[in-house]
Amino acid sequence: MRLYLSSMDVGNYPERLIGLVGNNKKAAVVLNALDHADSTRNEWLKKNIQNLERLGFQTEELDLRQYFYDNNGLENKLSEYGLVYGGFSAALYVISPSLRGAELVDDPEIAPTGYKEEFRWDALNLIPYSVAVHYQSNHEESEDMEKEIEYYKKNNISYKTLRDGDVIVISGDSEEVLNR
Repeated sequence: MRLYLSSMDVGNYPERLIGLVGNNKKAAVVLNALDHADSTRNEWLKKNIQNLERLGFQTEELDLRQYFYDNNGLENKLSEYGLVYGGFSAALYVISPSLRGAELVDDPEIAPTGYKEEFRWDALNLIPYSVAVHYQSNHEESEDMEKEIEYYKKNNISYKTLRDGDVIVISGDSEEVLNR
């Protein structure tokens, strides 16, 4: 398993992302966490594509809404990309054991058109802890991270914090938290 996890954007260690990917520089940009924010979603998409293309990636948007009922199609599509999971902010919640705690920052009741109204709290469980992103950073959600951390402590949930720019790099059995 190879993961490049940032609190915000590509983070301060883009060379580590490039090193994880290898020869297949085809990258998918998934912005479904912003499906409720039509006014800013396209800006974020453009920014993320530009950031990755500056690093030498060939990018395209992968809209998971097209695969809501087509797991095989999604698996086939994912096989086209360099097999590194790279993400920031909400992408880190998705790979933790649970989404619990995130509701203290983001409202789980906001469901864009096309999504099931029933909210699921389980996540992909690719990492054995939760991550409080935007921790002590110049970000609008930074202050709310303290509430999330208190929730993790109160409920004995293993967690790590990332300031914007910090990165967690996981390759096989090796894990590093990089910060400046």
